Amino acid sequence: MTGREPIAFGYIALRRSEGGGAARHHLLVFALDQGSTVTEIYSERDIVPARQLWPGFADLLGKLKRHAAAPKLVPVPGDLPPAAPV
Repeated sequence: MTGREPIAFGYIALRRSEGGGAARHHLLVFALDQGSTVTEIYSERDIVPARQLWPGFADLLGKLKRHAAAPKLVPVPGDLPPAAPV
């Protein structure tokens, strides 16, 4: 690390049976391969995919208001909350 790498933020949603270590590791490795340094990984535990309120994701969005240009790393689309009903 040179201290010059762009910062990135990660996000993972963990089901009941997942520990999260592997997902975190993959995010960190991917970021390094892309020349970024992950500064924070936001996560949900024991998520229910249909649930509308995901506090970890809301925290990430709040942080991104101050760092809009930072890369956002999400392992798979299933780790994102569902779209709000229209």
